[in-house]
This record gives sequence, structure tokens and C-alpha cells, in this order.
Amino acid sequence: GHIDALNVNGFTELLRMKPDHPKAASWLNVVKTYTDRYVRKSAGLNPLGIHPISVYSNPEYGGVKFFMNLLHGATGHYGQMSGHLLELADFLNDQSLVPLAKANLHFYTGLNPGIPESNRWKAYTLINKVGPSYYNTGGEGIKGGVINGFSAGRNWTLRPVAVEKDAPDIAGGQEDWVAHSHPYVGAVARLEAPFKLTVKTLNGGKPVAAEVNVTLSKTKKVKTDSQGIAVLENLQINRQGTVSVTHGGKTITRKLATIPGGTLEWTVDVAQHADLSLSIPKTLKLNGSGKATLTISNAGLSALKGSVVLLGAGVSVKTSTVVVDIAPGTTQTIDVDVTSGGQVMPYMLRAVLKLDSGTVFVANKQGLTGK
Repeated sequence: GHIDALNVNGFTELLRMKPDHPKAASWLNVVKTYTDRYVRKSAGLNPLGIHPISVYSNPEYGGVKFFMNLLHGATGHYGQMSGHLLELADFLNDQSLVPLAKANLHFYTGLNPGIPESNRWKAYTLINKVGPSYYNTGGEGIKGGVINGFSAGRNWTLRPVAVEKDAPDIAGGQEDWVAHSHPYVGAVARLEAPFKLTVKTLNGGKPVAAEVNVTLSKTKKVKTDSQGIAVLENLQINRQGTVSVTHGGKTITRKLATIPGGTLEWTVDVAQHADLSLSIPKTLKLNGSGKATLTISNAGLSALKGSVVLLGAGVSVKTSTVVVDIAPGTTQTIDVDVTSGGQVMPYMLRAVLKLDSGTVFVANKQGLTGK
């Protein structure tokens, strides 16, 4: 049925709070499957790049639906979805989701199915009294108010999906209502908001002053203070690059995407830093098995001591916990057997390295179980 545009926020918040929870792989599997296999793919099924309203599995009338079936206020859906895509982009630090967020906002401002007029279709903004051509509901209206919008049927009239055609209809039951504008305004405000980067630098758990280089279109150099903190709030948004920390002759680097309205808090301990990478079978046969490989590189100044927990969603993992003791500049490789069940679905493998100091590092990779 109806897809709520905020329906994976609970999982992203859980992953932020409990990255090493036994169900963390399942939570992330939901987020990645929703993002990559529903949001991205459905956007390519229509020329506007908008998010669907619903999806049905019935073989007769099922499929992805873009204009059915809402009782009232369909336009608000696109603003909600735009804001949610920016939240997902921030959580995944994935710049490629931002254009999809913009596409849902463009729907308001004229990139929409348009209004039939003299045997042709003309694009109108759905925001009252904004722009050179806007949809007029026939009354004085509220400036900035947004109309109910396009739906498969008339507003306030629900008809069975089995008999309704998934096509935009704007002919009946329109009004411009200020409440319909809230999702649009909220998403636009986030799209134009700055990105905030906070870097905390440690050495053996103690704050240290360190050099921080942020490379986007240009390189910005700052230093963390005596408490090991640097806050950058004036970075260019919609850029991809890197951020690095240098202290005691050691430089540690990670990728960076400056998502509009996003935040990143990166804590770096140059004494204990691990780089994790996972290699998994891209596909597994139903009830089949394969080998996954976790590589842990010690990029810090001291030995890494702790344990790795391997979590699976859609697969079972033969070896779940491994003790590690890795000298600086060396790597440890861990091979594990993974076995799928009898269901066709995306699967997730998540490696969680928890050091004796309490610091947690994670690596994730998604595959597919199939026939």
C-alpha cells in the first residue's frame, strides 16, 4: 500500500545509537534495500524522477504507482520525500541522492505533468502566486499556499486500485492550502542549509591538537584546538572529496560528501585506527554457501586489540566472533563461511570491530540471494 516517506528513519537512528547491536545488519539491510532497490530504481521508471506513492504486488493491477491512491493532499508527499532523501544522503554520506531530492522539489515548481489547455499541456507551478505561471484554484487564495495536487482520482474520493488508472488528474477538488506548503518549505530549507563537519582528534584516548585538511574543489587547512576539536560550518555544499587528520607523523584520511543540511562528527585516534574492508559473494544461490573475507588494516600508531563480531541479515555466519591483535602497519584477514536461506532477497554482512578501549569500527557489504 502507501509508502510513508519517513519510514526508515527509525532504523537510521538505531544504527547511530547502537552500531554494534546484534540486529544492526538487519537494520542496515532495510535502509540500503529501500534506498538502492526502491528509491533509485523507481525514480527511473518515470521521466520526472519523482518518488512513488505506493507499490502493489497483485499480478493483475500491481506495480509501482505514482499518482494513486491518496485521499487528499498528494503534493505534500514530494516535499516529505525530498527531505527524507536528504536525510538518507546525510546518513549514508552519499552525494548521489541529492539530485533525486531536487527532482521531487522540481515537481512543485513546474516540472510536473502540467495542465491541459487548448489541446496541449502547459507546466504550472503548484505554489499559489509564485512564478510567472501558477495553478489558480479560482479564488483569491493564499500566497505561497500549495494545491492538493495530482492524483489518480478526485480528491476525497478513494477508488479501488484495480479499476483506477495510474495517471495524473488535477481536474477536481483543488484548493491552495498553506499546510500543503510545509513539506516543500522544509525540504527547500534543508537543501539550502550548510554542512557541518566536526573533527575530534585523540592520541591514545587523550585530546591532542592536530592538522585537519579538507579537500573539496580546494583544500582548506585548520587545526584542532587544545581539546582536540575543530568545527567547520562554511564548507561548500554538494561537493565530494576527503578529510584527513595528521598528528605525530601519522595521517588518516576518509571520504567526505558535503550533503546540504548534513552533519558529520568524526573522531580520530591516531594511536588506534583501523581500516576495514569486506569482500562477499555478489550473489548466493538459495540455501547456498560462499566465502566472505574481512581485511583489517592497522593504520594507527599502537597495536589494535579487541574482537570482531560478524553479523548477517538474510544469511547465517559460521564464525561470528574473532579475537584480534594487530601490530601497527600490518593487516589481519578473516575468512568466514556464509549460508543463505530459501528466500530471494538482498542480504547484508556487517563486521563490527570493538577495541578493548571501547572504540568501534564497522564495515558493510550487501549482496543478493537468488535462484
